[in-house]
Amino acid sequence: MEGLSRSFGLIIAVCMLVFVIAIGMSMVYHSSEMQQNNEGSIFAKGKSIQEIEKEHYEKEAAFQWAGHSILPNGTVSIQVAYTGPTIDKLNESDIEFLINGRRCTWHGQLAKERGSRVISLHDGETLYILVNFDCALWKGDTLTFVYAPLNLEVSAQV
Repeated sequence: MEGLSRSFGLIIAVCMLVFVIAIGMSMVYHSSEMQQNNEGSIFAKGKSIQEIEKEHYEKEAAFQWAGHSILPNGTVSIQVAYTGPTIDKLNESDIEFLINGRRCTWHGQLAKERGSRVISLHDGETLYILVNFDCALWKGDTLTFVYAPLNLEVSAQV
């Protein structure tokens, strides 16, 4: 009788071990299948890497007006402070200016400090811009700085 109960206990232990191994193998199989199909992935929702990065930047990035002045020759000196993830390549073509809500063509120079050209912009840095506009800018007008790729803007009354 004792031998029979030991055999029965051994059979139950082997069955439980086989059951645990089967469940583990099933989980591994389904996990690898999901990775191959990108199920549960952010890419399965139809978003590209660029769209995901843009959403990330828009949530965290911001410009603040840090100051401006109009020089005697009509050139406008503008300072905007940036907070957020690093912008790796800042192009002049990505920046727009609006005067009283109307887009205005501009020519100018971007710098982070006196004499340095901007390539990237990091959290906490100030962007200095010397601008000449092809439109009239009068005292009391609202001047808006727009960073188009992230649709970030900041305005001030001049």
